[in-house]
Amino acid sequence: NFAKDFSEYIIKEKLGNDSVNINSSNINVYREERPSIESKSRMDLFINSNNFEIIIENKIGAGDQPNQLQDYYNNRINENKIIKDNIFVVYLTRYGNKPSEFSINKVLMKKLEK
Repeated sequence: NFAKDFSEYIIKEKLGNDSVNINSSNINVYREERPSIESKSRMDLFINSNNFEIIIENKIGAGDQPNQLQDYYNNRINENKIIKDNIFVVYLTRYGNKPSEFSINKVLMKKLEK
């Protein structure tokens, strides 16, 4: 299962987080998913399970939108308070750039980097 392998790679290998049990998770993958019912924007890819969520934003050939990552993250926190410490954001760029402050404020970005 690619979603399971990818989730394990991101959460365990890249982030060093061993507290999330990926093996017992029922993992779903959505494309162009709204982070909440009220939201007008869409996450490029969204992986969720009973104990974690991964927001994937692809910025190859596209620019940051106003408060985009911040809104995605905050909407998911509000929708799923149970796993608020297990919501992860993957920001894909051609050269490994970090998101701009146009998309996410420094405080939240620092929190997510930890």
